[in-house]
Amino acid sequence: VYHTEGDEIFQILAGHATLYSGKLDDNKSPIWYEPLQVKEGDAFHLPANIVFQLEAGANHPLVFSLYTPEDHFK
Repeated sequence: VYHTEGDEIFQILAGHATLYSGKLDDNKSPIWYEPLQVKEGDAFHLPANIVFQLEAGANHPLVFSLYTPEDHFK
């Protein structure tokens, strides 16, 4: 997933996950950065044009808040 406009801020409220993020190359293929482990209490910022995937940890529900521009939902 990625958006060309607007940043996103995630706050992990419960559980844990692996955050995969990266950028797109000239052919629109992802170039992934090192995965990041996130857990309850963590917050992170994803700027526009960053591709990402948030994968919940096993056996625990992942609950998070997402702060993003309203136009992401149109």
